[in-house]
Amino acid sequence: MESMKSLPWIAKNIRDVQARGGHHGKLNAGPPLHREADPVKVGQSQQAVCGGRRPPARGLSCDECPFAGTREGGTSLPANSRGIAWVRDHEQDRQGGRTGTFRKKQRVLDGDALWVEVRPKPPQP
Repeated sequence: MESMKSLPWIAKNIRDVQARGGHHGKLNAGPPLHREADPVKVGQSQQAVCGGRRPPARGLSCDECPFAGTREGGTSLPANSRGIAWVRDHEQDRQGGRTGTFRKKQRVLDGDALWVEVRPKPPQP
């Protein structure tokens, strides 16, 4: 398991999307996601939901949920089971590194099932 604990905006996007719709990829609550290893399909998924959108401010990038690197990414799920958020570029970079590390360590191959667990947001003091 790779932690996204230090990526608050990405974690919020995942929580928000998993809280509605089909709960895809949510552990013990919905069907799993499945890895998509074809870089052309991954790019098409990312383009389908984020392409052509301009960030509202510098230093932000489009984060899609489910991940473009899953077969459920892009527009393959109904609109209520997917979403995007504008997150800081450095979070997006860190997430990419962590998911890549996870796939390699755990040998998550093309078509393999996976779940994404995001812990509830801690209460604010």
